[in-house]
Amino acid sequence: MSKARLALALCCLLTAALCGCQTAKKIGAEFDPAQRPEQQAYLAVIEPDLAQAQDHDGVAMVMNAAALPLNAAVRQAQIQRRVAAFDLGPKAQAQAQAQAASALAKFHDVILSLYVPEDKWNNLASSEPTFVVYLQTPDGRKISPLDRRRLTRRTAIDEALYPFWGPWSKLYLMRFGLNDGDGKPLLAEGQNTVDLVISGAPGTLRLPLRLR
Repeated sequence: MSKARLALALCCLLTAALCGCQTAKKIGAEFDPAQRPEQQAYLAVIEPDLAQAQDHDGVAMVMNAAALPLNAAVRQAQIQRRVAAFDLGPKAQAQAQAQAASALAKFHDVILSLYVPEDKWNNLASSEPTFVVYLQTPDGRKISPLDRRRLTRRTAIDEALYPFWGPWSKLYLMRFGLNDGDGKPLLAEGQNTVDLVISGAPGTLRLPLRLR
Protein backbone atom coordinates (compact mmCIF):
# COMPACT_ATOMS: atom_id res chain seq x y z
CA MET A 1 0.00 0.00 0.00
CA SER A 2 1.34 3.41 -0.95
CA LYS A 3 1.95 6.08 1.68
CA ALA A 4 -0.89 8.17 0.22
CA ARG A 5 -3.39 5.30 0.51
CA LEU A 6 -2.17 4.50 4.01
CA ALA A 7 -2.63 8.11 5.08
CA LEU A 8 -6.12 8.15 3.56
CA ALA A 9 -7.06 4.94 5.36
CA LEU A 10 -5.83 6.29 8.70
CA CYS A 11 -7.77 9.51 8.14
CA CYS A 12 -10.96 7.55 7.47
CA LEU A 13 -10.47 5.46 10.61
CA LEU A 14 -9.90 8.58 12.70
CA THR A 15 -13.02 10.24 11.29
CA ALA A 16 -15.10 7.14 12.01
CA ALA A 17 -13.79 6.98 15.57
CA LEU A 18 -14.61 10.63 16.20
CA CYS A 19 -18.09 10.21 14.77
CA GLY A 20 -18.59 7.16 16.94
CA CYS A 21 -17.61 9.13 20.05
CA GLN A 22 -20.03 11.90 19.17
CA THR A 23 -22.81 9.35 18.61
CA ALA A 24 -22.03 7.68 21.93
CA LYS A 25 -22.19 11.03 23.72
CA LYS A 26 -25.51 11.81 22.07
CA ILE A 27 -26.95 8.45 23.05
CA GLY A 28 -25.64 8.89 26.59
CA ALA A 29 -27.31 12.28 26.90
CA GLU A 30 -30.60 10.80 25.70
CA PHE A 31 -30.65 7.82 28.08
CA ASP A 32 -28.78 9.15 31.12
CA PRO A 33 -30.86 11.91 32.77
CA ALA A 34 -27.77 13.27 34.53
CA GLN A 35 -26.25 14.17 31.15
CA ARG A 36 -29.26 16.05 29.80
CA PRO A 37 -28.66 19.80 29.26
CA GLU A 38 -31.55 20.78 31.55
CA GLN A 39 -30.10 18.61 34.36
CA GLN A 40 -26.63 20.01 33.84
CA ALA A 41 -28.06 23.54 34.04
CA TYR A 42 -29.83 22.64 37.29
CA LEU A 43 -26.70 21.13 38.82
CA ALA A 44 -24.72 24.26 37.95
CA VAL A 45 -27.11 26.27 40.13
CA ILE A 46 -27.36 23.97 43.16
CA GLU A 47 -23.80 22.68 43.46
CA PRO A 48 -22.36 25.93 44.93
CA ASP A 49 -25.01 25.76 47.71
CA LEU A 50 -24.83 22.01 48.34
CA ALA A 51 -23.03 21.23 51.61
CA GLN A 52 -21.67 17.75 52.34
CA ALA A 53 -19.86 16.24 55.32
CA GLN A 54 -18.83 12.86 56.69
CA ASP A 55 -17.75 11.55 60.08
CA HIS A 56 -15.53 8.49 60.46
CA ASP A 57 -14.43 6.27 63.31
CA GLY A 58 -11.14 5.11 61.89
CA VAL A 59 -11.98 3.72 58.46
CA ALA A 60 -15.64 3.11 59.34
CA MET A 61 -18.15 5.74 58.27
CA VAL A 62 -20.33 6.94 61.15
CA MET A 63 -22.41 9.54 59.31
CA ASN A 64 -22.76 10.94 55.82
CA ALA A 65 -24.90 14.01 55.19
CA ALA A 66 -25.73 16.40 52.36
CA ALA A 67 -27.84 19.52 52.79
CA LEU A 68 -29.37 21.86 50.22
CA PRO A 69 -30.94 25.13 51.39
CA LEU A 70 -34.03 26.02 49.39
CA ASN A 71 -33.03 29.64 48.87
CA ALA A 72 -34.42 31.79 46.07
CA ALA A 73 -31.89 30.64 43.46
CA VAL A 74 -32.41 26.94 44.23
CA ARG A 75 -36.21 27.23 44.23
CA GLN A 76 -36.14 29.01 40.87
CA ALA A 77 -33.86 26.33 39.44
CA GLN A 78 -36.23 23.62 40.69
CA ILE A 79 -39.15 25.32 39.01
CA GLN A 80 -37.25 25.47 35.72
CA ARG A 81 -36.27 21.81 36.06
CA ARG A 82 -39.92 20.84 36.52
CA VAL A 83 -40.91 23.02 33.56
CA ALA A 84 -38.38 21.19 31.40
CA ALA A 85 -39.44 17.77 32.70
CA PHE A 86 -43.21 18.19 32.38
CA ASP A 87 -43.54 20.97 29.79
CA LEU A 88 -45.49 23.08 32.29
CA GLY A 89 -47.60 25.90 30.89
CA PRO A 90 -47.73 29.54 32.05
CA LYS A 91 -50.49 28.90 34.60
CA ALA A 92 -48.63 26.05 36.30
CA GLN A 93 -45.41 28.07 36.26
CA ALA A 94 -47.12 31.06 37.85
CA GLN A 95 -48.59 28.82 40.56
CA ALA A 96 -45.16 27.33 41.30
CA GLN A 97 -43.61 30.80 41.47
CA ALA A 98 -46.30 31.93 43.92
CA GLN A 99 -45.78 28.89 46.14
CA ALA A 100 -42.01 29.46 46.17
CA ALA A 101 -42.41 33.14 47.04
CA SER A 102 -44.84 32.28 49.86
CA ALA A 103 -42.43 29.74 51.37
CA LEU A 104 -39.47 32.12 51.13
CA ALA A 105 -41.46 34.83 52.90
CA LYS A 106 -42.16 32.55 55.88
CA PHE A 107 -39.43 29.94 56.25
CA HIS A 108 -35.85 28.83 55.73
CA ASP A 109 -36.25 25.32 54.30
CA VAL A 110 -33.40 22.83 54.05
CA ILE A 111 -33.40 19.45 52.30
CA LEU A 112 -31.21 17.01 54.22
CA SER A 113 -30.00 13.59 53.09
CA LEU A 114 -28.61 11.50 55.95
CA TYR A 115 -26.94 8.10 56.08
CA VAL A 116 -25.96 6.26 59.25
CA PRO A 117 -25.00 2.55 59.36
CA GLU A 118 -27.71 1.73 61.89
CA ASP A 119 -31.02 2.43 60.18
CA LYS A 120 -32.83 2.75 63.52
CA TRP A 121 -30.70 5.82 64.27
CA ASN A 122 -31.82 7.54 61.08
CA ASN A 123 -35.04 8.84 62.62
CA LEU A 124 -34.90 12.64 62.44
CA ALA A 125 -38.67 12.93 62.00
CA SER A 126 -39.52 10.93 65.14
CA SER A 127 -40.55 12.40 68.49
CA GLU A 128 -37.31 11.13 70.06
CA PRO A 129 -34.67 11.36 67.31
CA THR A 130 -31.16 10.00 67.73
CA PHE A 131 -29.74 13.28 66.48
CA VAL A 132 -30.74 16.85 67.19
CA VAL A 133 -30.65 19.19 64.20
CA TYR A 134 -30.39 22.95 64.48
CA LEU A 135 -29.04 26.04 62.78
CA GLN A 136 -26.24 27.93 64.49
CA THR A 137 -25.70 31.57 63.60
CA PRO A 138 -22.28 33.28 63.52
CA ASP A 139 -23.10 34.91 66.89
CA GLY A 140 -23.75 31.48 68.48
CA ARG A 141 -27.54 31.34 68.54
CA LYS A 142 -29.11 27.89 68.04
CA ILE A 143 -32.41 27.65 66.19
CA SER A 144 -34.38 24.41 66.23
CA PRO A 145 -36.58 23.42 63.28
CA LEU A 146 -40.30 24.19 63.33
CA ASP A 147 -40.92 20.97 61.40
CA ARG A 148 -38.92 17.79 60.70
CA ARG A 149 -40.47 15.80 57.91
CA ARG A 150 -39.23 12.68 56.13
CA LEU A 151 -39.69 12.69 52.35
CA THR A 152 -40.41 9.19 51.06
CA ARG A 153 -41.63 9.72 47.49
CA ARG A 154 -38.79 8.79 45.14
CA THR A 155 -39.79 9.39 41.53
CA ALA A 156 -37.51 10.32 38.64
CA ILE A 157 -38.06 14.03 39.20
CA ASP A 158 -37.29 13.70 42.91
CA GLU A 159 -33.97 12.05 42.11
CA ALA A 160 -33.26 14.77 39.52
CA LEU A 161 -33.94 17.54 42.05
CA TYR A 162 -32.00 15.81 44.84
CA PRO A 163 -29.15 13.95 43.11
CA PHE A 164 -27.27 13.76 46.42
CA TRP A 165 -29.96 11.45 47.85
CA GLY A 166 -28.05 8.18 48.19
CA PRO A 167 -29.65 4.74 47.86
CA TRP A 168 -29.09 4.00 51.58
CA SER A 169 -29.89 7.51 52.82
CA LYS A 170 -33.11 9.03 54.09
CA LEU A 171 -34.30 12.42 52.90
CA TYR A 172 -35.81 15.07 55.16
CA LEU A 173 -37.28 18.54 54.94
CA MET A 174 -36.05 20.70 57.82
CA ARG A 175 -38.16 23.86 58.15
CA PHE A 176 -36.86 26.78 60.18
CA GLY A 177 -38.48 30.10 60.98
CA LEU A 178 -37.11 33.42 59.79
CA ASN A 179 -36.63 34.52 63.42
CA ASP A 180 -35.27 32.89 66.54
CA GLY A 181 -37.28 32.19 69.70
CA ASP A 182 -36.87 35.80 70.86
CA GLY A 183 -38.14 37.21 67.58
CA LYS A 184 -34.69 38.26 66.39
CA PRO A 185 -34.05 37.64 62.68
CA LEU A 186 -32.06 34.50 62.11
CA LEU A 187 -29.87 36.32 59.60
CA ALA A 188 -28.53 39.77 60.44
CA GLU A 189 -28.36 42.48 57.79
CA GLY A 190 -25.80 41.51 55.15
CA GLN A 191 -25.52 37.96 56.51
CA ASN A 192 -26.24 34.94 54.32
CA THR A 193 -24.72 31.88 55.95
CA VAL A 194 -25.28 29.73 59.03
CA ASP A 195 -24.20 26.24 60.07
CA LEU A 196 -26.53 23.26 60.03
CA VAL A 197 -25.51 21.05 62.95
CA ILE A 198 -26.45 17.37 63.27
CA SER A 199 -25.42 16.09 66.69
CA GLY A 200 -25.97 12.88 68.64
CA ALA A 201 -24.23 10.02 70.41
CA PRO A 202 -22.96 8.45 67.14
CA GLY A 203 -21.26 11.69 66.05
CA THR A 204 -21.61 15.32 65.00
CA LEU A 205 -21.56 17.04 61.62
CA ARG A 206 -21.50 20.74 60.79
CA LEU A 207 -22.51 21.92 57.32
CA PRO A 208 -22.26 25.58 56.24
CA LEU A 209 -25.40 26.77 54.42
CA ARG A 210 -26.16 29.86 52.35
CA LEU A 211 -29.78 30.59 53.16
CA ARG A 212 -30.24 33.54 50.81
